[in-house]
Amino acid sequence: MHLVRTHSTFMRVSWRLRCALVVILLACQCAPALAVVPASGQLVTLDQQLLSGRAVLLVSRYPKASGHSTRHGKAKAFAATLLFERPDRFRLVLHPGRKGERRIVGEAGKVRWLDVSSGKSGSAASEKVVDPLALLLLGTAGELPRYAALKDLYLGKPPQPMAAATLHPRAYGTSVVRALAWFGGGGITGLDFTLADGSRVFVSVLYFKANVQTRPGDFEL
Repeated sequence: MHLVRTHSTFMRVSWRLRCALVVILLACQCAPALAVVPASGQLVTLDQQLLSGRAVLLVSRYPKASGHSTRHGKAKAFAATLLFERPDRFRLVLHPGRKGERRIVGEAGKVRWLDVSSGKSGSAASEKVVDPLALLLLGTAGELPRYAALKDLYLGKPPQPMAAATLHPRAYGTSVVRALAWFGGGGITGLDFTLADGSRVFVSVLYFKANVQTRPGDFEL
């Protein structure tokens, strides 16, 4: 996805993709769904109201389709937890509680990371390691239509158990070509990303609580 642009051997392409992709959820997280409001309208409203949140996620990355095939290869899936507070704080943990756990913290224009198993750590300016779209969505509220064109996906005559909307980013330099947000059961259930390198990432939202109270210590490695 190349959402994180650094030559650090620790922040490999696969991890870079995970870090920024989850941050993109910041403007699209779940809360009680709004009755009879299209998915695009729900996204806009949530973007306006969301100040902070805590999420449990399952991220599945599909490699680029090979040759003339339109089918992606076998997905690699991993769990993640996310805590964030606008305009610039987040704590992302990959493989939480398991071998290979990695922690990424962003605050005040700086991103720090730690590989728990090896003890390797590092830091960089946010603009050097995080996709510009992710930074825009984290740093602003109510600006989603400015940074992405939204369109509802027709799933058949209402009522339907699911609703969906596509997002086409307008942010310069982003590696996200297209995103599809799915709603159902009272909130957003997942985000499907198509990336510039031809790969695909699906983020399943297993749990989310909006506008949670945070403390400074919550954003430590």
